Amino acid sequence: MATQKNRIIKFKKNGFSLIETLVAMAIFAIIGVAVLSALATSQKATLLTNIRTQAETIARSQIEYLKAHIDTWYDENDPPTYDAYILTIEPNYTVVIEATRMDPLGNGYASDDGLQQIKVIISHNSVEVLSVTDMLVKP
Repeated sequence: MATQKNRIIKFKKNGFSLIETLVAMAIFAIIGVAVLSALATSQKATLLTNIRTQAETIARSQIEYLKAHIDTWYDENDPPTYDAYILTIEPNYTVVIEATRMDPLGNGYASDDGLQQIKVIISHNSVEVLSVTDMLVKP
């Protein structure tokens, strides 16, 4: 009888119980969900960073193009209007350029003083991503 009791005790010591197995599986599942959540957040952040970087590149190139070709692009009308000039652009991006006359001489806005505030607005899928403001000075 003693040997039969030893076998039962020995048998219980060799394996894991159902509760221990379920607890271990639950711990692994929680860790797996946390890792997948972190990967999804990282992917979303990378996508948003790429969109913003592309938008900033487009906006800066627009402003630099206007400054480089000020002789042909400068508009003395009130309000001044400028069309977006884009060499290449990825799909789903739109560019809007807003210009406002500035009055540094204090003589009113009836005459152009050669200074305009340029605002370039970049949208991605109809959502505004970035707006960059700079000054355009007529030589």
